[in-house]
This record gives sequence, C-alpha cells and structure tokens, in this order.
Amino acid sequence: MPIDPQYGISKILRPYNGFATDYQGLSASSVAIMLTQDGKSLDPLAGTPGYSKALLGATEVPLGARILLWLPQFIARTDTSFLTYNWGIVWRLRNTGDYRRERGPYHFPTQSAGVSDTSDPTNPTRLVKPAAWQSLTFNEAEPGANTPAVNTVRPEQLQVTAFNAQWVAAVRLPDGTVTTGQTQSGMRPSTSAGYTIPQFTTVEVRAAGDEMLLAVHRAQSDAYPTWDLAAGGVDADLGSFFSASYPKLGAYLHYGVAT
Repeated sequence: MPIDPQYGISKILRPYNGFATDYQGLSASSVAIMLTQDGKSLDPLAGTPGYSKALLGATEVPLGARILLWLPQFIARTDTSFLTYNWGIVWRLRNTGDYRRERGPYHFPTQSAGVSDTSDPTNPTRLVKPAAWQSLTFNEAEPGANTPAVNTVRPEQLQVTAFNAQWVAAVRLPDGTVTTGQTQSGMRPSTSAGYTIPQFTTVEVRAAGDEMLLAVHRAQSDAYPTWDLAAGGVDADLGSFFSASYPKLGAYLHYGVAT
C-alpha cells in the first residue's frame, strides 16, 4: 500500500523480450527503443479491424496527472569518449471504441474512421487514434509595438549524461573495514563502472494523453551509427540492463494527482 497518496505504485517500463537481437545493426539515432509497462510491444487492438497490426503498445495514464519518471543512466563507452542517450515521450488519445473493447481511460469523443492505410489491403480502415510529442515552448523576447509575440514549440528530448554527478561515500563495516558505501541494490554488477552510485535520474511531467510511450535512442555518432547491444558493444550496458534475466529492472513510472 502506498504511504503517499499523491503517487501510485511504480510501473516498470521495459522493451519487449528479445529486442536486443532485433535492434542489433539498426540506426541508433533514428530507430528508438520503445519502453512500455512490462514490455508490452503491441497494442491489444493491433491487427483488429480499424488498427494496424504494428500499432505500438503504450502505458495507460490519467490525462492531466503528474507523471514522475525514473530514467536509468547507461554508459555508452567508446575507446575515446562517452556517447549520450536521448529519451522522448509520446502521448496518445484513446477513442470510445477503445474503451468499449479494452476499457481504460479515453478522451477522444468518437470511434471514427480517418485516413485509410492502402498498404494493408485486408484491413485498410484506420480509426482515429492521435499521438503527440511531449513538447517545449520557447518564449521570445518582448517584441516591438504592434508586433505579435511568436513562441517556438519544439518536440522535447531528455538527454541523460553518463553518471554526470558521480560521487561516492565511505562507510565503516561492523568488522572495522572501511569500504565504499552503496546507494542502491540489485541494479548493476559489481564489476560495472558506477555500480555504487544511483542508477537513475528523475523527471516530472504532466500527462498529455490517455497513454504514454517512452523511447530511448543514442545521440548521432558518425563513428558508431548503429545499435551494438551485444557483449562488448558500445551499447552493451543498455542491453544487459534490460536483459530478460532481470524483469524488474527498467524505467519506473509513477502517476499522481493533477496538481
């Protein structure tokens, strides 16, 4: 039972099992790894009349609620430098048809056909289910007289640097031994760099849809353009963290009251 009623129990967001094999060799800057609750890769309605068989799964959230995300940090290490990962959030609205078939939250008021998908001749109808990027508005300086202010809106990405705030603490054990204290448990192997310090950074946003998709990709690198999640690869740290052997490791989502 949660002690703080403002936030619910953690939801575990992960890629689907076997993702590392499928992503190996794909573009790391343009093909993002999607994380959903318990690694649900496809929407329950994917392939049913009105929906693509490739409709991505998402995590249900209450529109307008506070969303607290714990985003894991990963080390993408090359011979000469560290590469960075960018996180992105996509919001999606559910329609009344979704609600009738799957229940759950919805705010799109109808079950209406939109633009057909001619690449799917056996199921071309597509019901409207809009998606939007989490966005950020940049306020410009106050313009001159009789000139409207124009604020720029851009899709937002969150760049988590590799253990940027790294520090450790010493601790004396009952036997008198002085060693490095550990801030967490069960997150990283003891042979991994930074295993004694926190794995996560936190971000708070407001839910802008009925569903949320969380994605991570690596920043553009001409020397390392593709995902290399295998042991010894530049993205091995990310690949091992999301291994099927550790189903409770992931990004963590909490949603709470809309204040």
